[in-house]
Amino acid sequence: MEEKYLELRAFLYEREDQLSVTFKHDMLEGLWFCTRRNVKRILKQLESEGYFQYMPGKGRGHYSVLTFHQPFRVEVEHYVNKCVQTNNLDQLAFILRLPIPKTWIIDVSADFQKLLGFKRSEESKDILYTFKSREITSLDPSLSAIALEVHLIKQLGDTLVHYDTEQNRIVPHLAHHFHVDQSGLNYTFYLRKNIYFHNMEKLSSADVVYTIHRLQESKRYSWLVDSIMEVKAESPFKVSFHLQKKNAFFLQMLSTPTLVILPETNLFNEYEWIGSGPFMLKERTRTKLVLQAFEHYFKERALIDEVHFHTISKAAENSMYLQHIPEQISQPEEYSVHDMCVVSLLFNQQSNSLLQNTFLREAIYHLLDVSKLAADLSFDVKEASTFSELRSTPIVKQKQVIPDLLGRSTYCGEELKVGYLNNELTQREALWLRKEAQEFGINLVLNPIAHEHFYEPTIMRAVDLLFIKVVFSADWHLSFLSMFKNEQLFFLPFLQEKEKNKLHHMINIFEESTSYQVREQTIIDIELFLKEGSHIVFLYHPVIKRKLDPIIQNASHHSYGHLDFSKLWLS
Repeated sequence: MEEKYLELRAFLYEREDQLSVTFKHDMLEGLWFCTRRNVKRILKQLESEGYFQYMPGKGRGHYSVLTFHQPFRVEVEHYVNKCVQTNNLDQLAFILRLPIPKTWIIDVSADFQKLLGFKRSEESKDILYTFKSREITSLDPSLSAIALEVHLIKQLGDTLVHYDTEQNRIVPHLAHHFHVDQSGLNYTFYLRKNIYFHNMEKLSSADVVYTIHRLQESKRYSWLVDSIMEVKAESPFKVSFHLQKKNAFFLQMLSTPTLVILPETNLFNEYEWIGSGPFMLKERTRTKLVLQAFEHYFKERALIDEVHFHTISKAAENSMYLQHIPEQISQPEEYSVHDMCVVSLLFNQQSNSLLQNTFLREAIYHLLDVSKLAADLSFDVKEASTFSELRSTPIVKQKQVIPDLLGRSTYCGEELKVGYLNNELTQREALWLRKEAQEFGINLVLNPIAHEHFYEPTIMRAVDLLFIKVVFSADWHLSFLSMFKNEQLFFLPFLQEKEKNKLHHMINIFEESTSYQVREQTIIDIELFLKEGSHIVFLYHPVIKRKLDPIIQNASHHSYGHLDFSKLWLS
């Protein structure tokens, strides 16, 4: 009941005055997800346990009153001290999920920090305790499209081949060898023997066939396997693919986390994830996820034994970093992660005819002055003019042309719905854009979208403008292709048919070419097409900053600042 009490106190804290608060019972139905009758029952039980004095409101519409015994901050400090003394990270993470005042976060997180970082348990296990500011969405390889979730899938599963970033080539992984015939249509893979899944079943060619068939039924990623006419288990450790036509990206596609091999004998379950990766899923709840090193991994075992993720508030996350042990406090090192990533604004020309007018799109383009956005919001970013940070240069926007462009458009103050991922950073961007737009009579209505709903088809009808962040993998060309092949990323679905067909033609040229130079030039041509038609507004390339205790070694990154846990060790 203590957690129910703390939830209640945090929920009503802004209404509190001199240790008393007035409320109506229906306010608490959503907090505790129960009926009004159960709300009253919980309040009476909390009163009987000495948490407060409860005076129910008499008569319909009258407020009830709670009188507390001591200030909420004192109670939070008491709760935190108890958690630290008992090393109860689960309960401590709970308090940091509550909407407590930000001024308290620093003090609370100082104690929380003592339980974070690397620890050695009584069983001599090396455990990393870390945190995240949102709940994990889907870990299904056929569905996941968010960087953290894809990163976790890479820790849990393995693919037939790997993409070698340093040498820009494909190397064997679950397959120890592969062969392509002269026609370029037939691929044969020879699997390593004695590779075990986390349930200790051996991996075989039947599992490869199952994984391909499963992905072919996926709405989001079936394009990765569309070129496969047949996949066949020739023997327990030999699998063949026959393609409908040559596919210059085929091997690269097989190296993506989407194609981690899953066991045929187990129906996929997100909460009992079975793969062959360096970590296995030990525990997963709504607010906690635990990875455990897989002792029978076919390559080098992970040097760390477990990784624990706890969900806390964004304010709390911003005040902490991965640290070793509190008795040896060392100054955290801040470093920047320059991943291939771009934030853009897209126009939904399919669902909103107003945005089919080039002049309106151009007006919004000039409205988005990234240098002013970065200065106003104190963002550390690099302005984008292309998908690639290496080729991007600053752009001078001309706000003085906006009134003329709006006058030449058909826009007359209609509502335009702005969609964005529901997090603190993007919300600030959306609020900034709405304020800038008001100056010119552009009526923007904000529509925050939860992570788990961001890639749903309903977004097509729910938004007119969309902030979208694309994180590119080390395989830059395959990631670029994915932007347009995966129609749930909206780059193609938002366009009118004529422009969509032209872009399809350019993407086909890119996909069919085996020349790196031709592909790069095609990317430049596509960027030019999108910019000249005002179909996209490139905004910026984020500079991701992380803090890390210097005692943590070999902190390499997979994507967007996420650590490769299988390589970490403690000096």
